[in-house]
Parts: sequence; structure tokens; C-alpha cells
Amino acid sequence: MWTFGPAETTPSGWQVFKDMAKVRFSCQRCSHGWTSMYGMVVFYYHWDTASNQGNVRFLLTGQKCNHCNPDGFETPMWYPEEAQKVMTNLYHEVANRVYQLQTPPLIRDRRHGRPRHQHNSSMCQACRQGLCKTSKVLQAVSSSS
Repeated sequence: MWTFGPAETTPSGWQVFKDMAKVRFSCQRCSHGWTSMYGMVVFYYHWDTASNQGNVRFLLTGQKCNHCNPDGFETPMWYPEEAQKVMTNLYHEVANRVYQLQTPPLIRDRRHGRPRHQHNSSMCQACRQGLCKTSKVLQAVSSSS
């Protein structure tokens, strides 16, 4: 059996799976809306052989509004097909890593979009936490491996 829920903290020693999707944001303060091709979800998962139970926790990272620049990050709204894609990818990741099953390649397609601006790392929660695939921190780590 598996449990699934939001990550209150970053679980120590768990496997990590990150995926990106096209998401929509709407500022709660000024009502400005925008779309991002860099919506990030981080899944933490762990299989406990003693209890024969698995746990999955997720973190949906946000972005700041570039019009009013509030203190907090806005929560993303996910398109249904993008949510389905990342859940399918998580399923394949767990099937491969936990159960050693052969799985198809991860789905990398995203909903069509024509970004009008470059990804703004200073407004991205995932970049600030070193989680975003576009962040310089991750690129430096990847290139040194």
C-alpha cells in the first residue's frame, strides 16, 4: 500500500523525482495572471520493506508576481493533462526504482505554449531552493558529475 500527500518538510533519505509542466499563476494580491513552462513538482518517495508500505510526498513550487512582487510565492494551477503527465511519470519512476519493472521513457512533452519572456530565476521558488532544472546551481552540479 502507498500513501500520498503534501510534503511538510523535505524527508531525509527518500528518493527524489522532479518533473516540469506548463502551469498557470494568478496573483492573489493584484490579480495579475501568467503562464509558466517551468512549473516544478518535486516528489519524495520511500518504500519501507518492514511495514510493506510506500510513501509519496510532493512539493508544488510557486512563483512570485512580477507586477507587485509580494513576499510569498503564488501557488500554481495545473492543467489536467499536465497533472496526468507528471503522475504517469511518477508511476513509471516508482515502478522502475522500487519494483525494478521495465518502464517506457518519461513523457517530456508539455502543453503547447509560446513564452513571451525568459524564465525569471529571481521569481522562481524552485530556483531559489536549488530545485529548478533551469537554475545555475543545478547546472553547475550536473556539469561537474
